[in-house]
Amino acid sequence: MSIVKSVVFDVETSGLSPGSGHRIIEIGAVALEGRDVVGEFHSMVDPGCVLDPRAVSV
Repeated sequence: MSIVKSVVFDVETSGLSPGSGHRIIEIGAVALEGRDVVGEFHSMVDPGCVLDPRAVSV
């Protein structure tokens, strides 16, 4: 039986509407072999603008 290899991504944004200026602010990924975590990545992203304090507080 072969082990399934996959990568799960998570992206955090400052809102849901790119047309309103909302941007990606954080990205993460986890590499899996079966159910075992074999790698991780996490990075904050500079959105290039001032963030709404309400979005940051979430």
